[in-house]
Amino acid sequence: MKKIIAISAFLMLLGSVTSFAQLIDEAKLKDITSLLKKYELYNQFTTDGNIIDATYTQNFVNLFDAILFQELYNDFAATKEESFSFGSAQEYMQVVTKNYPYGVDVTLDMAQMKVVDVFRTKTKAGYIVMVPKKTAGLYRSKTFYRSNKSIYIFITEVAGEKQSDFKISGILDPESYQKYQGNNTIKGLYLGLQGGYGATMVYNQEAFMNYTDLYVIETQQNMNFGFELSYMFTRGFGLGTGVGTNTYSTNYSIDYFNEPSPSKLKDIDGDEYIPSIYVRDLVETDVYESIEIPLLLKFRTGKGKTAFYMDMGIIYSLISGYYTQEGTSTRSGYYPEWQVTLVDIPEYDFYTDKPLDATQTDLVVPSSGLSAYVAMGLSIPLSHNFYMKLGANVRYGIIDMELGTNSHANGLADFIEDPGDTFLHCGGVEFGISYNLSSIWKNK
Repeated sequence: MKKIIAISAFLMLLGSVTSFAQLIDEAKLKDITSLLKKYELYNQFTTDGNIIDATYTQNFVNLFDAILFQELYNDFAATKEESFSFGSAQEYMQVVTKNYPYGVDVTLDMAQMKVVDVFRTKTKAGYIVMVPKKTAGLYRSKTFYRSNKSIYIFITEVAGEKQSDFKISGILDPESYQKYQGNNTIKGLYLGLQGGYGATMVYNQEAFMNYTDLYVIETQQNMNFGFELSYMFTRGFGLGTGVGTNTYSTNYSIDYFNEPSPSKLKDIDGDEYIPSIYVRDLVETDVYESIEIPLLLKFRTGKGKTAFYMDMGIIYSLISGYYTQEGTSTRSGYYPEWQVTLVDIPEYDFYTDKPLDATQTDLVVPSSGLSAYVAMGLSIPLSHNFYMKLGANVRYGIIDMELGTNSHANGLADFIEDPGDTFLHCGGVEFGISYNLSSIWKNK
């Protein structure tokens, strides 16, 4: 467990270093700074605070891409009835100059300006710049309006013959940017490595509920590992599958038992007999090993990149099993048909004071199983495309593993008249890392 914590800490540190790496060179930063100063000036739409200046309005529109990558946040919306955002610089300019006929005051805090990310599509690429913006103006010549909020400016880099040119391709407020950030980075195809640690249970309901005076039952702690492949269609919904391994095990212990079995069994010849059993310090460990293929619905919620996740679905399993026994056993068989008791015949599992040596013996099990699955926790970004998840999960078996019908000596059927169904359950913590493969072809 200490290794897992150390690895997670290292990955988080690595992600932090990657996240704060230099995103832009000094020459381009200088050009972007110049663009923002022009934006600050022309966004006032006036030279004297008395009338709208046509040159400023045209120069303002010219700072923008003809086709925007993102909407334009309306930072001069003085009432709820005003549009929250616009689809073009021309529309933004027309509405603001109509509502503020004397122009407006705009101040960008350039000392706090920073490039926070890059963006790339098939047709556009550029930088995302965060800068605090103060605005003020007389709304419809009646009400004084002011705001002070950081904005996120999408700046497209357009390659020219001699040097790159920069255009504004969208402006978002902090809340809209958080949504963009989450949607843009979380959508796509993911490949991940995951593991888990928790309590596993070979659950026979009859033994657990009605024979606790006979059995001491101990669940076992096991680890599981696997690969996950998932696709997030939106920030909030996706589908997942993968392949992994898991082990389910439980100890069934009996301190002392000396009486006829409540069950009738059949020997290797098919003849019915009633076991008479005397055991001391019997410990049977039942172990089921599985290769698991999940089919999951994946849900996410939360702002920004960090999200609360919930996965639910079914797990199809390919199963094998074995058991071990320790202790001392004496076992004979009474045959009602002939009214005779057979003792010390090893081929019929009849013996006296036999020490049980924990040899692994195969169980007869179904070839496959099915479990319901639910997991929830936090998905945490380590870097631009790497994510770590920490949470908890539960697997609940819904196919009988037939442990109660196994007629091996000193098994459940020797001590319980009708053992009933046996299911595989598991619950514990889960952890993993995943990579957004879609970023590989997005950046091509």
